[in-house]
Amino acid sequence: MIKSKRLHLPLGFRVRPRALIYFLAISAAVGGFVVCIPLYFYWQDLKDPTPVVPIKALASEQVEEEAAHADEVVGDIGQDNELESVALTLDLILEKHRSAIGLEGAQSILLSGKYVEDGREFEMKLAAKMPTQIRKTLRDPKVEIACIFDGENARVEVTRDEERVTQVLDDVLYQNAMILEGAMMSLGMHLEDTNAQYHRGKDQTYEGRNCWTIVSLIPGTPVMSHLIDPETGLESARYLNLVVDEKPHQVSLHFSDYRAVDSFHFPHVYILKIDGKTRGSATIESVKYNPGLMPWMF
Repeated sequence: MIKSKRLHLPLGFRVRPRALIYFLAISAAVGGFVVCIPLYFYWQDLKDPTPVVPIKALASEQVEEEAAHADEVVGDIGQDNELESVALTLDLILEKHRSAIGLEGAQSILLSGKYVEDGREFEMKLAAKMPTQIRKTLRDPKVEIACIFDGENARVEVTRDEERVTQVLDDVLYQNAMILEGAMMSLGMHLEDTNAQYHRGKDQTYEGRNCWTIVSLIPGTPVMSHLIDPETGLESARYLNLVVDEKPHQVSLHFSDYRAVDSFHFPHVYILKIDGKTRGSATIESVKYNPGLMPWMF
């Protein structure tokens, strides 16, 4: 009688002793690998932990980084300041600016006037509602173009011959230019109301005058720098730096012709520039504060 060399396992299975040894060895090796890898990464984390940055702290760091690079020259803003800096705190500068423009209590604004772009003149209406809703409408006898930012997404509506076409506004530079134009009340916001953050940037020289720099970060919008005239407390220019297709750009607004409107002071002329070149210019004929703008208008 020939005895079988196979081992009998539960459930009726039979296996050769050598095959069982190979199986157990391979199983032990795989199990050890599976266990050791997580232990290795856990040990690495203990050795060199990665800091966890809260969302609010991250936003604050973004403002500080922008402030640190606010004097980088891309277009025609950001020249190094060679004049004597006036030592004032951020709160005092904001207080002086808010007192000068008188925007306390404003929740929305509607501007009407003329806008010239690429040699074409349009009737313009620019509506902005705190904190980040913007609608800029340009109209001439042939076409009406409305660029809209609802706080999250940008779109453009083109109406010609009573036919309207709506599409995503995917021109990054034009998106940021529209947001920059709509930020007329950005420095008048209060932190507890909008979660806006402000940072004191380096003083800069603008058109031969020393200006204070305030960097603002409003949720849903890019980081913006505001140049404040120390004498008047009014905003001389506003700009933002961005990178598109690995190329740096600067979008800027240049304000002039401030006039009193009721209890407010508002610039009645501004020029939009991209990389230092004029893209458009606006002449404001009417300014209305809190005109009753509704969210569905954006």
